[in-house]
Amino acid sequence: MFYTSLDSYMNLAFPKDELMPISGSGFDTLGNFSLTLIDALDTVMVMGDTKLFQSLIPLIKEIPFNINVNVSVFETNIRVVGGLLSAHIMAVMDPRVSETYDWSLLDKAEEMAKKLMPAFDTPTGLPYGTVNLMTGVNKGESKDVCTACAGTFSLEFTWLSLLTENPVYEQAARKAVRALWKRRSSIDLFGNHINVDTGDWVYGECSIGGLVDSFYEYLLKSSIAFSDEIEYQQLFAQAYRAIKIYMKRGDWHVDVAMEKGYTVRPHFHSLGAFWPGVKILAGDVAEGMYELNAISEIFRIGYFLPEAMSLHTPRQPQSFVYRYPLRPEFVESLWVAYRATKNPTILETAYEIVDRLNNHTRTKYGFANVLDVETLQLEDKMESFFLAETLKYLYLIFDVDNKYNTGNYVFNS
Repeated sequence: MFYTSLDSYMNLAFPKDELMPISGSGFDTLGNFSLTLIDALDTVMVMGDTKLFQSLIPLIKEIPFNINVNVSVFETNIRVVGGLLSAHIMAVMDPRVSETYDWSLLDKAEEMAKKLMPAFDTPTGLPYGTVNLMTGVNKGESKDVCTACAGTFSLEFTWLSLLTENPVYEQAARKAVRALWKRRSSIDLFGNHINVDTGDWVYGECSIGGLVDSFYEYLLKSSIAFSDEIEYQQLFAQAYRAIKIYMKRGDWHVDVAMEKGYTVRPHFHSLGAFWPGVKILAGDVAEGMYELNAISEIFRIGYFLPEAMSLHTPRQPQSFVYRYPLRPEFVESLWVAYRATKNPTILETAYEIVDRLNNHTRTKYGFANVLDVETLQLEDKMESFFLAETLKYLYLIFDVDNKYNTGNYVFNS
């Protein structure tokens, strides 16, 4: 599955960002910098293909970043900076690669991070959502940014500071987290959009799904990755307690008002399928497994998890977002859960995911997004994270002795 998709991308789409798996061509989505290649590079190493990995490095060295294009600061960080840093660390740690590796991936990671840094030049330290890679922040750029987009830099930027011995990246990431934390509600919840100039909340709905999700994820993962018990661990523990008190409804979590904690939207979001894995990673294994089982039941009665569905009226059209863009969140939780429990039921679910992907999303050239999880209509688009995350976590579920299962590693978003 991985090699079919990567080969098609390299032969038919590169240097475009993503593959169009139905028509067999490519197009730019995030920034015209060969996104799929960069995003998938660490998966090549997870699969142990050092020969392919080494052959791809020269191509990445030639990818231009000084281009006149507006990019998402958040997405470019987690996919490009994160992808390059992960691949660099893997290259340095693998003796089959390290002897000839020239550290060029780290150079490219810092080159991109420098392009993102102007976004953090705000009165609050909260970054703009978009930046131009050549000219910086555009005049008239929106001052509203989502919480996840403002607070999901601590893993990549801290590692970059450690590896380059330049503290400015870690300082920017931590300042943004502190700015969000300072503006939490009296019950320790966060809205989903905030103004980077004033620090005022624009939308006061709190969710573990899109717009907020990875902010919580990175508090925990940063505390683990950097043994930061003084700040990140304490922030996560306090935020986690508030989520359990105000957002949990049985085995589910709902969107609530950040000031009072009352239900705003009783929906399940597929982006929120990462949360059971976070709970298990935090040591709350039993509760995480209950929630993962609830999500698995949705998967069992349909073909794929929909983007969103109402927990009250799940099959009413107005309560149902039908798309499935090959997302990794559910698979990541399965992987974390299997590492923790070795429950064979998790393997059965993972096998079923592989079967459904092959039977319903495979095309001549790769795998396609699902526009409608009921009709299985496909979209001519294959997300870079399908290779970077979905297939990586599926591979790791079945390759139990892989060093990235048995070793001490933290994966970014």
